[in-house]
Amino acid sequence: MKIKRLFWKIFAAFWLVSLAIMFATSYAILASVETEKFRNQYEKILKDFSKRAIDYYENLPADRPLRKSALRRFGPSHTIVNHRHIVRIERDDKVIFKRDSDKLKNEDTFKFKVTSARGNRYTIEALTPRPPRHLVNMLQRVNIFQFFIILFASTLVSFLLSWSITRPLKKLGIASRQFAQGDLHTRVDARLLHRADEIGDLAHDISYMMQKIQQTISAQKQLLHDVSHELRAPLARLQVAAELIQQREEKSSAYIQRIHAECERMDQLIQRILNFARLEETAATFTKLDLRELLQSHIDNILFEHPKRTIRFVQPASVQTIDGDPHLLGEAVDNILRNACKYTPEESSIDVTLDATEQGTLITIRDYGDGVAPEDLDKLTTPFYRSGNRMHGDGFGLGLSIARRALEKHGGTLTVENHPAGGLQVTLALPLRTQI
Repeated sequence: MKIKRLFWKIFAAFWLVSLAIMFATSYAILASVETEKFRNQYEKILKDFSKRAIDYYENLPADRPLRKSALRRFGPSHTIVNHRHIVRIERDDKVIFKRDSDKLKNEDTFKFKVTSARGNRYTIEALTPRPPRHLVNMLQRVNIFQFFIILFASTLVSFLLSWSITRPLKKLGIASRQFAQGDLHTRVDARLLHRADEIGDLAHDISYMMQKIQQTISAQKQLLHDVSHELRAPLARLQVAAELIQQREEKSSAYIQRIHAECERMDQLIQRILNFARLEETAATFTKLDLRELLQSHIDNILFEHPKRTIRFVQPASVQTIDGDPHLLGEAVDNILRNACKYTPEESSIDVTLDATEQGTLITIRDYGDGVAPEDLDKLTTPFYRSGNRMHGDGFGLGLSIARRALEKHGGTLTVENHPAGGLQVTLALPLRTQI
């Protein structure tokens, strides 16, 4: 299985490295101690039976040599150290015992001194002891309790190191997501800003980016407000002038009506712009609301304004109660329903479906118009965007943008797609976490 989370990657790396270091350290210490201990024991055994063999030799007649059988007689019975390890015995440059050692190198043997019972000093040359199997000895000495201590220590250290790295990154991720969702007052944790490492540098960079984005968005909103308010003043004067002209000259009534219509359209545009700007800067007010009642209320309003329309509302038998903002959701539903009425032939109906799934709640609104070109679908929720299709020839291009932003404030999504059987289908998905 491939590890994807950074925490587990760091944890696994630290854990394996710490285990390896602990075992390597234990092996090195044990190897050093055991090697020295084994060499001392090895030399002691050799000295012991070499001294006994020499004492036996000194009691022999002068012409009798020291034979291998004597060494075999005084040598130990175990195979770790025995008489075969003795290579040469000398006394005052006189060799009293010698084994075939022509193939041996200097590093294969070592020498030590032995004093006999008569006070004579002998030089013993013996085979260098082979190092014991330290790994086997170490594994034999490490019991279950020690193993669990090592395992627990390595796991704890790895967890703390991984946690100390990934926890601040998670905090930065949470702050950035809150900021991206429209909470422009989000700030990076001050403790992260005071860190003197690379994570602290990253926190400073993200904080600086947030400040710059907030300044840019604030400037855009202020410009939007200023332009909207500046446009409304001449619009009001235009309407007054049109009224005066209409009162004095009957022949110009058609032009005056056109002026009134354009002024009203500009006023609606300004109101939409202000609503969109207000939606960006205000937080949602969540209350318990029944989606069935909310949808039915807006459907009734649309049918009152368009009595010739037919809207089929399919709803579940159970009450669909969520925690949401009725104003934002109501405005989103209203914008989509009005678009559906605008672009659906009068003889066709509009389908509204409310459904509950394992992931949350779905509101689907489908019209039976001409649909939208596939390449324009992803752009329909962009502010002021209008498709070249007749479906969005009118309006200001803000209705779906407002609906999308309202869904985002609830943690949901808005999907626009062409229905396979024709027409446009808009799906409002509210996540399960908003359910009560």
